[in-house]
Amino acid sequence: MFTPEGTRGPVEKWKTGFYHVAKDSGLPIFLAKVDYLNKVSGVFHSYQLTGDKAEDVQAIQESYKRVYGKFPANQYPAYVGPIPDLSDAEAVVMRALYSFKGVATKMDIAAKAKLAGMSTKMSTKMLDFLIEKGILEHASSADIQESEPTYRLTFKGKGCLLHLFPTLA
Repeated sequence: MFTPEGTRGPVEKWKTGFYHVAKDSGLPIFLAKVDYLNKVSGVFHSYQLTGDKAEDVQAIQESYKRVYGKFPANQYPAYVGPIPDLSDAEAVVMRALYSFKGVATKMDIAAKAKLAGMSTKMSTKMLDFLIEKGILEHASSADIQESEPTYRLTFKGKGCLLHLFPTLA
């Protein structure tokens, strides 16, 4: 077990030895928490590395912003509050978008969500609502060559998603 802070005192960044061990061994990283506010502890997700160290570490750190440590004034990253309330349909949209490992159009997301059993019709209003919550963002045209608007999960969205589903494929 690695504690990326590397100490029990306040820090401003994580050490990344845990990342290199996981990468070199080809194993996922198991994210564990001790949430003093909610009285919950244990492994809450296994994270498969994407190969982009900065993005992987940032997504993992984002998930820990939702965990209230014993000494929140010393925790890094800082506690920002509980996971936002999300409907089942919104969670399905997030999971569908996560499966694309990048950006997707509304039609792509709708097709994936339908396969996951989402019975309501995909609406731009729902996607806009998730953008307002900071869960999704519009992808730039440089990311994908499409005439239709494209979306991607924000780091906040990825962090929340790690809490919503114990393990993602």
